[in-house]
Amino acid sequence: MPGILQSLIGSYSPPAVFTVEYLIVGGGGGGSTPQGGGGGGGGYVTGSIAPAKNIQYAVVVGSGGAAGLNPGPGGYGSNSSFANIYAYGGGGGGSYFAQATSGGSGGGSGGLGGFSNGTGGGVTSAGAGNVGGNASSTVGPNNRPTGGGGGRGSAGGNGTPNVSGSGGAGIISSFTGTSVTYASGGGGGMGSAGTAAGVGGFFNHGGFGTAQGSNGPDHGGHGGGGSGNDDSVAGRGGTGFVALRWRTGTGVISISGPGTLDYTPFTTTDGYSGVSFRTIHGTDQSYTVSWT
Repeated sequence: MPGILQSLIGSYSPPAVFTVEYLIVGGGGGGSTPQGGGGGGGGYVTGSIAPAKNIQYAVVVGSGGAAGLNPGPGGYGSNSSFANIYAYGGGGGGSYFAQATSGGSGGGSGGLGGFSNGTGGGVTSAGAGNVGGNASSTVGPNNRPTGGGGGRGSAGGNGTPNVSGSGGAGIISSFTGTSVTYASGGGGGMGSAGTAAGVGGFFNHGGFGTAQGSNGPDHGGHGGGGSGNDDSVAGRGGTGFVALRWRTGTGVISISGPGTLDYTPFTTTDGYSGVSFRTIHGTDQSYTVSWT
């Protein structure tokens, strides 16, 4: 009997646990004006959970932050989430008249003086982003070098005499089967008496003089570029992103939600099936998902 019992126990294999991996990016923060810092990239969070089948879970994709209007900072990016796991929106860039704000990654400081103390915004959740860059302490009329917004890959660059700080690097991931850069910081803006605005972490450059700061690319949580002169326009933050994946053949997803839903199924060469979720500017899009 012991041998038979041991044989039966030894042959038992527990059922496989259904696991879903996630990649969540908050909306990017907006750059600001005048002498405006770059917006911070949205927080970037990855991991996995073991969801119960036939139970609904919430997905939210956050919008990007609005470009700052003189005299305020850039707008916060909105949070993105899955199953109450959050990636916070990026902080807004500061300006000569306003402090940078904290977020998934912090916004870059506006030019020193006025109501700006020259310090970049901080990080809301450790490990999901980096701080915004500081302003240069060497300043002159219409030459107040600003800080770049923080990114997931690195902190925002600090302003140096005559040159504003670069946006922090994003992070590259092939989670969806394609190499994509997420969560970079916007470059700092620069007034016309300086030499150069800050380069963005991912094409989201700061504006020089009257030039507009670049908008943060959408669907990746990139911060917007700051701008320089009083009559210039900063860049808005890019919308956030959520992607979920699981081993092919282990589950079938159902998706619902209000409004116009924007999602795309994908497969990867290493055996995953998944869905990516997006939104448009000005809308935090909600979805409900479940698996069978």
